[in-house]
This record gives sequence, C-alpha cells and structure tokens, in this order.
Amino acid sequence: ASSLFSNSVSLHLLTSIERVSLMVRVTFLCTILLFAPFLAKATCGPTCGDWCGALDVPEDESCFHPDPDGPVGCLDPYCCLTCDSYLRFYAEPNPSCSCEEFGGHCYASNCVPCAAECLPGFLQKEDGPLGTGLLCVQGQEDKDGGCEPCCQNSHDEGCKLECPCTNPAADCSSRGKGSMLHFEFISEAISKTG
Repeated sequence: ASSLFSNSVSLHLLTSIERVSLMVRVTFLCTILLFAPFLAKATCGPTCGDWCGALDVPEDESCFHPDPDGPVGCLDPYCCLTCDSYLRFYAEPNPSCSCEEFGGHCYASNCVPCAAECLPGFLQKEDGPLGTGLLCVQGQEDKDGGCEPCCQNSHDEGCKLECPCTNPAADCSSRGKGSMLHFEFISEAISKTG
C-alpha cells in the first residue's frame, strides 16, 4: 500500500509540475502577444513627428508610424517608416509622387485601403506602401476605400502623381485617363515591374 501511495504522490507532483510549466508557457505567450506592438516600436525608433524635420536628422532615420490603427494605418513591418517617408507622405497634406514611386511607395493622409470589390483577387493580396493593401481615396459616403487610386495626376488635393508617367495605371497616359481604377492597367503595370 505504501508503494501505491508513493506512486500516486509522484504522479500528482509530476502533473502539478506540468501544470505550472504549461501556465508559465501560456503566460509567456500572452505577454509576447500583448507587448508585440511595443516591441516592434522599440526596434524601429521613436514615434515619427516634427523632430524628423530637424536639420541634424538623416532622411533614412527610422521612426514608428504615429497612428498605426488610424485611417491611414499600417501593419508590421510597414509601420517602421523613414523620416523622409513620414515628412513627404504622412505629414504633407498634398504629397507629390514621382512615377518611380508610383505603385507602392506613395500615399497621403486622405487615402485608405481600396474596397475589395474594386480589385481582382490577386491585387487584393498586394501589401501596398503600409502593408494594409493598395490605397484608394476615401469614399464619399463612408470611411471605406473607394475605387479611385490614392495617387493620380488629376487630384487637386491629396497625393498628386507627377507626369509624364508611362505606368499604365497612372492617369498620365492616354490609356489611363479617368479616375476609376482600371484593373487591366494595374495588372499590366504589376506584371511589367515584377
């Protein structure tokens, strides 16, 4: 009877140790998930702001997106910006986008992820400049993205595309004129750029 008692105590202790080990692992994982945004921010740099415009700050200085959950939010690792990108696109109400930057680098504070119905399936998976997808001008009726690309030459406000630009998705070319997103032009542009 005593050996049966000692075996049951050992089994009970082993189960308790396993339970503690499991609780420690679960607590550790929950802590990582809870603090992941802060860890990403710490590895990137301070929050982007006016300090980026100081004369002694290099253009490629890293800073963290000031409002990752806002309308022009971001997803890791795209929340880590450079001061140049922050000043040119986020802080500037009417940024200018060169043809070379068009299609993945430019955005403006009035742009949001495009509505899913505007994009064919393969374009819905594009990361865009902030990891939230391709960006469009905010829809008039609500806060969802519309179908008009974020940066176009015809824009009076927001992101202005510089012409000439031979990218078929740009409204600089005769084929791309108009404000609606033309899937075949964007498909062609992506296939040409890689």
